Amino acid sequence: MKRSACCRIAVTMWLFALFFPALFVPSITVAGEKNASLEERLQSAVWGNDIPQINTLLDKGADINKEIYGLTPLMMAVARSSLEVVKLLLDRGA
Repeated sequence: MKRSACCRIAVTMWLFALFFPALFVPSITVAGEKNASLEERLQSAVWGNDIPQINTLLDKGADINKEIYGLTPLMMAVARSSLEVVKLLLDRGA
């Protein structure tokens, strides 16, 4: 790989880490953990592209626009390039 390509990749990763820090911070709670809030479980379901779980959590009243580590579920779905989840979140009011 040429040096300029390596530099572009490094700069891209640095910018991604700067604007999406939550993707580089380990989760404090596990999605199935009893102490995890609905919103934390929603973030985990979005990360895992778990559409049935996303619907269940939204039906239970999870805040679709709550930021965790600076990211909303919609921002996370966009960062993961998950078109199906993005459409679902937009349809549900994100």
